[in-house]
Amino acid sequence: MAMKLFITSSLSSHRHGRFLTGQLGAEVADDLPQEGLLLMHGKSFQQSEQSKQNEYLKWAENPGCALLLLPPFDMGDVIQELDWQIALNDGVADSDDGLVPNTLAGETSLIIEGQNGDFDRAYGHQWRDFTINTRIFKKHSGTGVVAVTCLPLWSISLLELAGETKDWLTGIYAYAGQAGESASSSESQELMPEDFTVLVCFYAWGISSLEQLQARLSAKSSLISLGEEQAKVSMKKLLECHCLDAAGISEQGKVELMNSPYWPYAESLKQEEAR
Repeated sequence: MAMKLFITSSLSSHRHGRFLTGQLGAEVADDLPQEGLLLMHGKSFQQSEQSKQNEYLKWAENPGCALLLLPPFDMGDVIQELDWQIALNDGVADSDDGLVPNTLAGETSLIIEGQNGDFDRAYGHQWRDFTINTRIFKKHSGTGVVAVTCLPLWSISLLELAGETKDWLTGIYAYAGQAGESASSSESQELMPEDFTVLVCFYAWGISSLEQLQARLSAKSSLISLGEEQAKVSMKKLLECHCLDAAGISEQGKVELMNSPYWPYAESLKQEEAR
């Protein structure tokens, strides 16, 4: 998915914004764009009127839209509807999950407390001491996302890492879905228990096709019961809502699974599979 990168007009007048436009080619958004990843200072968002915050959050619910809040922040609440809290990191930030978090670890003094949403270890959203520097919230498979990072992505330390920084941002934008999906379409794709059963299987078993799923389900050792026709119906639905793709479970599918009651079982089954 191609990512269009924007910064708010308030950020554009700050040296951080000038770095982001020069370094990453971000465009200034005087109005909310139709789609893309919009970067904004966290403090600017926190100090905005509630009506203005709601405007940004409503925009970020649209498929293909993502709002990412960057340092600086005020301590405490970030978004009224979520339990995210900005706090000082008492430990030492340290990561070996990618150049961007590793490069910025020594410059990052804040963490995000709270449980709402998700984070991606593959992109270094979690430090080695298990504190979180980046969180992503997505209501369901048919919406965009709002995210918060404590990483100073405007740091001059990233001057030689423009490509890696864009890749890191693309990792967040991947959660935003495809622009143009209608609300009625996303509602009709609400996932049911049998759909989550398929996601659990694809995640835990590392499979990528209906044939592989049916083979595993028909094995005598399988503890999961799912009819052949229902498996076909669920797979079709999951492909249509981008929770599955040709490689297996997609990032979007993983988000749906992580935000569901089925996640602990999926993790347990995956660990059992690895033994």
